[in-house]
Amino acid sequence: MSADQRLKTAASLSSVWDGDPIKRVRAGDGTMILAGRRLSMHLMAQPDVASQLVNDEVLISQGLMSRMLVSAAMSTAGTRFYSEPSLAAKNDLALYHERLAAFVKRPVPTKDGTRNELEPRRLTLSSDAIEMWKGLYDFIEGRLSQDGDFSTIPGLANKAAEHAARFAGVLTLWGSAEATQITSTDMANGAVLIQHYLAESLRLRDTAAVDPHLRLAKRVLDWLQTRWDEPAIYLAAVYNDCPIREVRNSKKARGIITTLEEHGWLTRLNHEITVRGSRRKEAWLIFGRSLL
Repeated sequence: MSADQRLKTAASLSSVWDGDPIKRVRAGDGTMILAGRRLSMHLMAQPDVASQLVNDEVLISQGLMSRMLVSAAMSTAGTRFYSEPSLAAKNDLALYHERLAAFVKRPVPTKDGTRNELEPRRLTLSSDAIEMWKGLYDFIEGRLSQDGDFSTIPGLANKAAEHAARFAGVLTLWGSAEATQITSTDMANGAVLIQHYLAESLRLRDTAAVDPHLRLAKRVLDWLQTRWDEPAIYLAAVYNDCPIREVRNSKKARGIITTLEEHGWLTRLNHEITVRGSRRKEAWLIFGRSLL
């Protein structure tokens, strides 16, 4: 993923994702062509790293990001208190593991005369599933216009119906490994899943467009509004008491206070005030609170 290799890497991954033969050229080994391979990736990354990947214009324009389904759940830190899992949850998890193990142990469908060239059987859609898929396709297409809901994520939106059909196929086979046709129920569930990823793509795209400094200011404001119980705030309180590590120095904290002041969330006081039992020469009143 270095700057000079990123486009080549993305093109290669996209080609393999599409099911094309893998071509490798090495000086010592010559050219190698591997047919019948499939690519599946599950990547996990920290938010800042993931943001760089998701918003990389080279990867977006090449088409790699439209082949990836990204989800970034909001943090639940501070709410994950211990509780014993229920018997129903244990049984569901055991059933899941049992089903997954059965799939792993199944022989893979290979092309006659080969050991490792995949040739999966076809899985078709029922007539009802086809009609449902057409409805999903038209629903998405109608929102790809210049001012449509999906106009900012055309890459993923253009492949959304295909992704939904893939989801439906996986759900069908999970229900029965011997199934030969995708049902309308599984197609409907596939449509629900892809709409989640479309919504996530929109949210992450909009979040990335916001200045990182403003995002940090919003986090500090959330802390002030929910955790700080005084009507006013002072500089040292921000860099000493705020749990956000990015503001743990006076220069950064003052920059955040200035931004919140410019946006009307803080008002500088022109007189001394007692906050947390001490007199403060420099303090700011928090919007919506009173000194009375």
